[in-house]
Amino acid sequence: MELMKELSLAPGVSGSEEKIAEIITRELKDVADKIETDSMGNIIATKKGEKKAPTVMLAAHMDEIGLMVRYIDDNGYIKFSNIGGINDQMLMNQTVTVHSSIGEPIVGVIGSKPPHVTTAEERNKVVKATDMFIDIGAKDKEEAEKMVRIGDKMTFNSLFVEYPNNLIMGKALDNRVGCYVMMEVLKRVNTRATVYGVGTVQEEVGLKGAKTSAFKLNPDLAIALDVTLSG
Repeated sequence: MELMKELSLAPGVSGSEEKIAEIITRELKDVADKIETDSMGNIIATKKGEKKAPTVMLAAHMDEIGLMVRYIDDNGYIKFSNIGGINDQMLMNQTVTVHSSIGEPIVGVIGSKPPHVTTAEERNKVVKATDMFIDIGAKDKEEAEKMVRIGDKMTFNSLFVEYPNNLIMGKALDNRVGCYVMMEVLKRVNTRATVYGVGTVQEEVGLKGAKTSAFKLNPDLAIALDVTLSG
Protein backbone atom coordinates (compact mmCIF):
# COMPACT_ATOMS: atom_id res chain seq x y z
CA MET A 1 0.00 0.00 0.00
CA GLU A 2 2.93 2.37 0.64
CA LEU A 3 4.08 1.87 -2.97
CA MET A 4 0.55 2.49 -4.27
CA LYS A 5 0.40 5.69 -2.21
CA GLU A 6 3.78 6.86 -3.55
CA LEU A 7 2.67 6.21 -7.13
CA SER A 8 -0.60 8.06 -6.61
CA LEU A 9 0.87 11.18 -5.03
CA ALA A 10 3.84 11.52 -7.40
CA PRO A 11 3.38 14.12 -10.17
CA GLY A 12 3.34 12.89 -13.77
CA VAL A 13 1.23 14.99 -16.14
CA SER A 14 1.38 13.86 -19.78
CA GLY A 15 4.82 14.71 -21.13
CA SER A 16 6.38 14.95 -17.64
CA GLU A 17 6.35 11.36 -16.39
CA GLU A 18 9.93 11.28 -15.06
CA LYS A 19 9.02 10.83 -11.37
CA ILE A 20 6.96 7.73 -12.14
CA ALA A 21 9.71 6.34 -14.35
CA GLU A 22 12.15 6.75 -11.42
CA ILE A 23 9.87 4.72 -9.14
CA ILE A 24 9.49 1.95 -11.73
CA THR A 25 13.27 1.83 -12.27
CA ARG A 26 13.89 1.58 -8.53
CA GLU A 27 11.33 -1.19 -8.07
CA LEU A 28 12.45 -3.32 -11.03
CA LYS A 29 16.23 -2.82 -11.09
CA ASP A 30 16.82 -6.10 -9.24
CA VAL A 31 14.11 -7.96 -11.16
CA ALA A 32 14.58 -7.05 -14.82
CA ASP A 33 17.50 -8.17 -16.98
CA LYS A 34 17.46 -4.80 -18.76
CA ILE A 35 15.82 -1.41 -18.20
CA GLU A 36 15.88 1.28 -20.88
CA THR A 37 14.17 4.56 -21.66
CA ASP A 38 13.36 5.40 -25.28
CA SER A 39 13.37 8.85 -26.89
CA MET A 40 9.68 9.42 -26.06
CA GLY A 41 10.24 8.69 -22.36
CA ASN A 42 8.67 5.21 -22.24
CA ILE A 43 10.46 2.99 -19.73
CA ILE A 44 10.95 -0.64 -20.80
CA ALA A 45 11.90 -3.34 -18.30
CA THR A 46 12.79 -6.66 -19.93
CA LYS A 47 12.65 -10.02 -18.18
CA LYS A 48 14.28 -12.41 -20.66
CA GLY A 49 12.82 -15.81 -21.44
CA GLU A 50 13.89 -18.65 -23.70
CA LYS A 51 15.12 -17.81 -27.20
CA LYS A 52 12.23 -19.24 -29.24
CA ALA A 53 9.50 -18.50 -26.70
CA PRO A 54 6.84 -15.83 -27.28
CA THR A 55 7.28 -12.20 -26.24
CA VAL A 56 4.66 -10.48 -24.09
CA MET A 57 4.28 -6.73 -23.55
CA LEU A 58 2.54 -5.43 -20.42
CA ALA A 59 1.79 -1.73 -21.00
CA ALA A 60 0.67 0.68 -18.27
CA HIS A 61 0.59 4.41 -18.88
CA MET A 62 2.41 6.56 -16.36
CA ASP A 63 0.82 9.92 -17.14
CA GLU A 64 -2.12 11.66 -15.52
CA ILE A 65 -4.45 14.47 -16.51
CA GLY A 66 -3.50 17.96 -15.38
CA LEU A 67 -3.26 21.62 -16.34
CA MET A 68 -0.71 23.95 -17.94
CA VAL A 69 -0.06 27.66 -17.47
CA ARG A 70 -1.34 29.38 -20.63
CA TYR A 71 -1.41 33.07 -19.69
CA ILE A 72 -0.79 35.39 -16.73
CA ASP A 73 -3.08 38.42 -16.51
CA ASP A 74 -2.29 41.87 -15.12
CA ASN A 75 -3.63 40.90 -11.68
CA GLY A 76 -1.25 37.93 -11.42
CA TYR A 77 -3.94 35.32 -12.04
CA ILE A 78 -3.13 32.27 -14.16
CA LYS A 79 -5.26 31.22 -17.11
CA PHE A 80 -4.74 27.58 -17.95
CA SER A 81 -5.16 24.84 -20.54
CA ASN A 82 -6.35 21.32 -19.79
CA ILE A 83 -4.04 18.37 -20.43
CA GLY A 84 -6.16 15.30 -21.09
CA GLY A 85 -9.90 14.87 -20.79
CA ILE A 86 -11.15 16.94 -17.85
CA ASN A 87 -14.75 17.75 -16.92
CA ASP A 88 -14.94 21.51 -16.29
CA GLN A 89 -17.33 20.97 -13.36
CA MET A 90 -14.66 19.12 -11.35
CA LEU A 91 -12.21 22.03 -11.54
CA MET A 92 -13.93 24.71 -9.50
CA ASN A 93 -12.34 25.41 -6.09
CA GLN A 94 -9.74 22.67 -6.44
CA THR A 95 -6.23 23.31 -5.28
CA VAL A 96 -3.35 22.56 -7.62
CA THR A 97 0.42 22.41 -7.45
CA VAL A 98 2.21 24.41 -10.11
CA HIS A 99 5.47 22.62 -10.89
CA SER A 100 7.42 25.79 -11.55
CA SER A 101 10.34 25.65 -13.96
CA ILE A 102 12.02 28.58 -12.18
CA GLY A 103 11.60 27.70 -8.52
CA GLU A 104 9.86 25.59 -5.93
CA PRO A 105 6.40 24.07 -6.54
CA ILE A 106 3.61 26.53 -5.73
CA VAL A 107 0.09 25.78 -4.53
CA GLY A 108 -2.75 27.62 -6.24
CA VAL A 109 -6.53 27.55 -6.04
CA ILE A 110 -8.95 27.56 -8.95
CA GLY A 111 -11.61 30.26 -8.82
CA SER A 112 -13.95 32.30 -11.00
CA LYS A 113 -16.11 35.41 -10.76
CA PRO A 114 -17.81 35.29 -7.30
CA PRO A 115 -21.62 34.91 -7.15
CA HIS A 116 -22.32 38.40 -5.75
CA VAL A 117 -20.95 40.00 -8.96
CA THR A 118 -22.57 37.61 -11.43
CA THR A 119 -25.91 37.92 -13.16
CA ALA A 120 -28.76 35.48 -12.50
CA GLU A 121 -28.17 34.00 -15.94
CA GLU A 122 -24.46 33.46 -15.19
CA ARG A 123 -25.22 31.81 -11.84
CA ASN A 124 -27.41 29.20 -13.55
CA LYS A 125 -24.71 28.16 -16.00
CA VAL A 126 -21.83 25.73 -15.56
CA VAL A 127 -18.65 27.77 -15.37
CA LYS A 128 -16.32 26.90 -18.24
CA ALA A 129 -12.61 26.30 -17.68
CA THR A 130 -11.89 29.25 -19.97
CA ASP A 131 -13.66 31.51 -17.45
CA MET A 132 -11.71 30.21 -14.46
CA PHE A 133 -8.35 31.35 -13.14
CA ILE A 134 -5.75 30.15 -10.65
CA ASP A 135 -4.70 32.35 -7.74
CA ILE A 136 -1.13 31.75 -6.53
CA GLY A 137 -1.08 34.76 -4.19
CA ALA A 138 0.80 37.08 -6.54
CA LYS A 139 -0.16 40.77 -6.34
CA ASP A 140 0.32 41.39 -10.06
CA LYS A 141 1.66 39.97 -13.33
CA GLU A 142 5.25 40.98 -12.60
CA GLU A 143 5.33 39.11 -9.29
CA ALA A 144 3.61 36.05 -10.78
CA GLU A 145 6.19 35.88 -13.58
CA LYS A 146 8.91 35.58 -10.92
CA MET A 147 7.12 32.49 -9.58
CA VAL A 148 5.92 30.58 -12.65
CA ARG A 149 6.34 30.47 -16.42
CA ILE A 150 3.95 29.90 -19.31
CA GLY A 151 4.07 26.17 -20.08
CA ASP A 152 4.53 25.04 -16.46
CA LYS A 153 2.49 21.93 -15.67
CA MET A 154 0.07 21.57 -12.77
CA THR A 155 -1.24 18.56 -10.87
CA PHE A 156 -4.36 18.34 -8.72
CA ASN A 157 -3.84 18.10 -4.97
CA SER A 158 -5.46 15.08 -3.38
CA LEU A 159 -5.25 12.91 -0.30
CA PHE A 160 -4.52 9.21 -0.47
CA VAL A 161 -6.99 7.37 1.75
CA GLU A 162 -7.60 3.69 2.47
CA TYR A 163 -11.30 2.91 2.78
CA PRO A 164 -13.03 -0.22 4.13
CA ASN A 165 -13.65 -3.14 1.76
CA ASN A 166 -10.23 -2.88 0.08
CA LEU A 167 -11.02 0.47 -1.51
CA ILE A 168 -8.72 3.46 -1.94
CA MET A 169 -9.13 7.10 -2.92
CA GLY A 170 -6.37 9.11 -4.51
CA LYS A 171 -5.03 11.13 -7.40
CA ALA A 172 -4.03 9.53 -10.69
CA LEU A 173 -5.26 6.03 -9.88
CA ASP A 174 -5.79 6.12 -13.66
CA ASN A 175 -3.29 4.70 -14.23
CA ARG A 176 -0.88 4.28 -11.33
CA VAL A 177 -2.91 1.17 -10.46
CA GLY A 178 -1.85 -0.23 -13.84
CA CYS A 179 1.77 0.68 -13.15
CA TYR A 180 1.57 -1.14 -9.83
CA VAL A 181 0.10 -4.26 -11.45
CA MET A 182 2.75 -4.23 -14.19
CA MET A 183 5.55 -4.09 -11.63
CA GLU A 184 3.99 -6.75 -9.43
CA VAL A 185 3.63 -9.13 -12.39
CA LEU A 186 7.28 -8.68 -13.33
CA LYS A 187 8.31 -9.38 -9.74
CA ARG A 188 6.26 -12.61 -9.58
CA VAL A 189 6.18 -14.03 -13.10
CA ASN A 190 7.86 -17.35 -13.90
CA THR A 191 7.55 -18.14 -17.59
CA ARG A 192 9.39 -19.28 -20.71
CA ALA A 193 8.28 -16.10 -22.45
CA THR A 194 10.20 -12.84 -22.58
CA VAL A 195 8.12 -10.27 -20.72
CA TYR A 196 8.38 -6.53 -21.32
CA GLY A 197 7.01 -4.32 -18.56
CA VAL A 198 6.44 -0.93 -20.16
CA GLY A 199 5.54 2.33 -18.46
CA THR A 200 4.18 4.39 -21.33
CA VAL A 201 3.92 8.16 -21.73
CA GLN A 202 1.23 10.53 -23.00
CA GLU A 203 -1.74 8.16 -22.99
CA GLU A 204 -4.10 10.91 -21.84
CA VAL A 205 -3.33 12.95 -24.96
CA GLY A 206 -3.47 10.22 -27.60
CA LEU A 207 -1.95 6.82 -26.68
CA LYS A 208 1.37 8.11 -27.99
CA GLY A 209 3.80 6.16 -25.83
CA ALA A 210 1.88 2.89 -26.18
CA LYS A 211 2.01 3.15 -29.97
CA THR A 212 5.72 3.93 -30.22
CA SER A 213 6.83 1.31 -27.68
CA ALA A 214 4.68 -1.36 -29.36
CA PHE A 215 6.34 -0.65 -32.71
CA LYS A 216 9.76 -0.80 -31.06
CA LEU A 217 9.18 -4.13 -29.30
CA ASN A 218 6.85 -5.82 -31.83
CA PRO A 219 5.63 -8.35 -29.23
CA ASP A 220 3.65 -11.51 -29.99
CA LEU A 221 1.09 -10.47 -27.38
CA ALA A 222 0.37 -7.08 -25.79
CA ILE A 223 -1.82 -6.50 -22.74
CA ALA A 224 -2.91 -2.99 -21.75
CA LEU A 225 -3.20 -2.55 -17.98
CA ASP A 226 -5.56 0.34 -17.23
CA VAL A 227 -8.67 1.24 -15.26
CA THR A 228 -12.29 1.74 -16.23
CA LEU A 229 -15.65 2.45 -14.62
CA SER A 230 -16.52 -0.01 -11.86
CA GLY A 231 -19.74 -2.02 -11.92
